[in-house]
Amino acid sequence: MLFSELLEVRGVHTKIAESPQTVPLNTRVITEIQYFSELPKECRMQCLVVGNKDALRGIDALTLSRPLTEEKIESALAAFLQR
Repeated sequence: MLFSELLEVRGVHTKIAESPQTVPLNTRVITEIQYFSELPKECRMQCLVVGNKDALRGIDALTLSRPLTEEKIESALAAFLQR
């Protein structure tokens, strides 16, 4: 919800998916690491994946590691919106 609200404030319409399988192809997604592998392959390159630094190693997508800070979140969202 946090990321959805931050994007909505920037004028970006968001939708919260019920499950990784319901995400439309070629959609930008912000997700946690445990759901990344369940997303359609077409969505993975357009993802912002949030998780612990160790768990994010080797992920071929934009990542945001914990602990989250305002600066890290703002930087990651800016990069996410430029994709």
